[in-house]
Amino acid sequence: MAILCVEDEIISRVLDMPIKRIEELRNMNTALSNKMKHFAINLKKELEAIPKDELMLIGADGIDDAISKTIGMDIEVYDEMLKMFRYNNAIFGEPIL
Repeated sequence: MAILCVEDEIISRVLDMPIKRIEELRNMNTALSNKMKHFAINLKKELEAIPKDELMLIGADGIDDAISKTIGMDIEVYDEMLKMFRYNNAIFGEPIL
């Protein structure tokens, strides 16, 4: 719900949880998201440095598929994460994949 930008007060009522705990969870989610983003950015840089013929050993589906498998996400979930990162970049000027 926090990811969907639902207000803390609404989450508090729905989950019967103190707002302070929701804020803690939101901060934990942000920290994890940032770690995942930086990991994926660094992994993509490393994979892009591999010659194309060697990269084929990783998988025929491309770099994004290799990254999604490495971090244990379905490609669809990974694609949604990329969209979120790109949206944040448009707003905050952060690096994107």
